[in-house]
Amino acid sequence: MDRDIVTDYDNLYRAYRKAKSGKKFNSSTAKFSSMALDGINILKEQLENQTYTVAPYNRFEIFEPKQRVIESCTFKDKVVQHVFCDNILHPKLQNVFVKYNSAGQVGKGTLYALNGLKDHMEAFYDKHGLDGWILKCDIRHFFYEIDHWILEDIVDYFFRDPYAVWLNHVLIDSSENPGLPLGNQAGQ
Repeated sequence: MDRDIVTDYDNLYRAYRKAKSGKKFNSSTAKFSSMALDGINILKEQLENQTYTVAPYNRFEIFEPKQRVIESCTFKDKVVQHVFCDNILHPKLQNVFVKYNSAGQVGKGTLYALNGLKDHMEAFYDKHGLDGWILKCDIRHFFYEIDHWILEDIVDYFFRDPYAVWLNHVLIDSSENPGLPLGNQAGQ
């Protein structure tokens, strides 16, 4: 059952270590780390009782490569996203994703995506020569426009376990509708 996987102490501790790895030591990280074992136990209890809620996001803007509003979650929420994404979301959805989708997937970084693009370009060249075009585009405000109810309906199709459905909905509804926070692991 998904609840047992998410609330497993070893999985939560592994997610804590992963969330802490390579991150700046900000106040949220420091506060959680100073009482890590207690923090993990509190998270475990909240997740078991389904009383867990996502804390308000820290909003800021970046301007490179273009202007975007980023909503950063607290450290405890990063731990929950790691344990849920790594143990439930990715294993369940990895075969549904487009082959060269590399967003937030272990072992599928930038080099994997570039090699995929190269494979596609070479296959096209072998078939059509230079008679083709490359369309580089960006869907304007894609994450900002995602409707929560539609996304929940889609996600519910893939997850039958009531606990996974509950946690998916908690993460989706953690920001205003429409839109998902940029930078969230679950959003990727």
